[in-house]
Amino acid sequence: MGLLCRLWLFLFIYTVISFSGIVIVGFLTEVWWMLIVYIIFFFMCFLVFEIRILCSHRPFYAENSRILHCLGNHGTPKLWRYHPEPLNRFEKASLILGFSFFAGFLLLTEAYGVWFLLNHSTNYGSVTVFGYIGVTLATLGVLIALFYVLRKFYCSKCINFSCPFNTVPKSILDEYLKRNPVIKRSMEEKGYEL
Repeated sequence: MGLLCRLWLFLFIYTVISFSGIVIVGFLTEVWWMLIVYIIFFFMCFLVFEIRILCSHRPFYAENSRILHCLGNHGTPKLWRYHPEPLNRFEKASLILGFSFFAGFLLLTEAYGVWFLLNHSTNYGSVTVFGYIGVTLATLGVLIALFYVLRKFYCSKCINFSCPFNTVPKSILDEYLKRNPVIKRSMEEKGYEL
């Protein structure tokens, strides 16, 4: 299975399970604001903020097109200018916080659903309680698998070398920079040494 197919498969499974978990919490508790917050954050994170914080630093972003052509966000519009310089501390912190919120909010919402069911188990029965615990554990398992797939197959090959998740070996990074003087110059200006 190709890298892009593998990533999209995990993203699809994660999205279906995670949205199902939040929708179930909404039905059980009649608290829908969590779903609304998650949907808004999901689209803002991946269609606006991630593209500015992460994608605009990649060479894909420099090509002469108004549409992004990369593995992760292929087909999304370019809303920002190209940034050949490395990510700064604020961008790195924002990226980590955004991804943490993306995973953490979902897991906390599902944990709230488990807590609610455990406290109202007489109303719903043990099958519902254990079924929802299974949904929460499945969400956690797919999230761990997604993180593993990203780190193993994408972060180890990504050309956004200043990303805090990047795992490209320094020897490959140095070779890449020798062939790309614009990125090399911007990295050296920020303190990188070949």
